[in-house]
Amino acid sequence: MAVVASTVAVASLRSQAKSQELNAIIETNKLWLNVAESARKVTLSEPTVRAIRRAYDDLIEGDNPSVLSVNAAPDAVTMEVPYIVGALLPEGVQGKESAPETEDVYVRDVRARTLVLGYLRTVLEKSDPRPSWLSVAVRQAVVSDFAALDKAMAAWVNPMNEVAELYDGDLVDRRRFAGKRSGAIIRQMAVAEPYILWRNSTTSGRWGVRVLGLGAEVRQYHWRSPLQRAGLRLVKDPDGYAGFSERFGWIVGPGSTPDNGNPFVLSVTEARLRRRIGAGFSTASKARQNRFVETLPRDPDSGLEPGQSTWSDVVADPARVRDSIALLSRQL
Repeated sequence: MAVVASTVAVASLRSQAKSQELNAIIETNKLWLNVAESARKVTLSEPTVRAIRRAYDDLIEGDNPSVLSVNAAPDAVTMEVPYIVGALLPEGVQGKESAPETEDVYVRDVRARTLVLGYLRTVLEKSDPRPSWLSVAVRQAVVSDFAALDKAMAAWVNPMNEVAELYDGDLVDRRRFAGKRSGAIIRQMAVAEPYILWRNSTTSGRWGVRVLGLGAEVRQYHWRSPLQRAGLRLVKDPDGYAGFSERFGWIVGPGSTPDNGNPFVLSVTEARLRRRIGAGFSTASKARQNRFVETLPRDPDSGLEPGQSTWSDVVADPARVRDSIALLSRQL
């Protein structure tokens, strides 16, 4: 009788575990659908597009690195979030051979993009005195467009954060989730990460930081999985910009350590791959994220503790921003 009871108890526990896993999968799929539905379209009006291009023109003295300068500029640019953030960034690396080969290189590029994004937003929204070419009317248009962008990004990040919370709590099959959605998340996070980091340097709280952990997690899985391990391009092009993704470049590379000198060939056993699952949400990983955010410039009115510098300091030191753009536009 004891053996039978034990067998029944084990079967019951297994049944409960499968039921919990199924419920977690269903809940995750619902949240992922919410993420997709929250990808609202945002329009940058003609004055804002021209202001972005002019800000880069001034910074690089006519050698415009803006992704909005790929083709003749349309009157406005419309894209879904988070990809619209890419329109605020400089053009990226050129070609497959320039893709980041490690997480450290990827993070270095994210830091450079964050610095440039913060510079652009500060120049166009808050710099005092404002640039001579930036009229009151144009600044008002820019502020209005960016406010709509911020609202749409918040509506996208919040459900993504709920997905990351389930993942962080190990309530879903992490390997199955990462394998199914790594490509989509990597592309989204390539443009969302600089924005999330900038927001955390200008507002109090840890908004969207858990989403950054999810991005790191799926990158490590994708780069190491024998079935994945491919570089990815940004494939969402704004209307009228056929060359946008080409100029934005290879946003993510293979990562990990090259085998036999070839960064695109990785030999990883299934056991080693499984051991990496959860690394993006480890205590050490979260500590690194906190340190990263703390090194960013802070706005005095952000409610945050004073940082090493402010975004106004960055605007006053354009050489620092030019170096970041040169890093992103490097030819290896």
